Amino acid sequence: MKQNSQILRVFREVGETIKGQGTMIIVDCSGDGKKICKNSKVKPQNYVLKHYKDGDFHKDYDRRETVQSMTNFMRDPSGDIPWEEESTTDIVHFQDSEAMAKFLKKEQKPVMVMFYAPWCGFCKQLKPEYAAAAKELKGHSVLAAIDVNRPENAMVRQHYNITGFPTLLYFE
Repeated sequence: MKQNSQILRVFREVGETIKGQGTMIIVDCSGDGKKICKNSKVKPQNYVLKHYKDGDFHKDYDRRETVQSMTNFMRDPSGDIPWEEESTTDIVHFQDSEAMAKFLKKEQKPVMVMFYAPWCGFCKQLKPEYAAAAKELKGHSVLAAIDVNRPENAMVRQHYNITGFPTLLYFE
């Protein structure tokens, strides 16, 4: 039951975040929603997350059960899984300019930041090498990344004059 209350909390928070951009609904398959669940081919389990696009089933949710992951999915369900959701744990991912500024202000080690866009082919090619370098340099330097394709990061692009992807900047 604790897991269900946790997912409901995440679900509600995502719903608030994407308000006006998409619709999220919860259907109880044990009660009045039995018919909807049967028509949608949902078996009564703890929960199932399904995505519908233009009224038709699109795909099952297959990512982490976090606010950020679900929000990313709701904004772009067809896109690749965002880099920060992959298992490259040695890379520090900034969600926004505030997080980046705060980190750079307090970090004592040298920091390399990769400014990228998820759709960028060159960025995708660089990701494995960048992750390997982050692993090798761990403890000596910090390799970080920020998705400057997100609307909320437009100011970062402007501030650092990012005109191409990927752009790597070194901070000491």
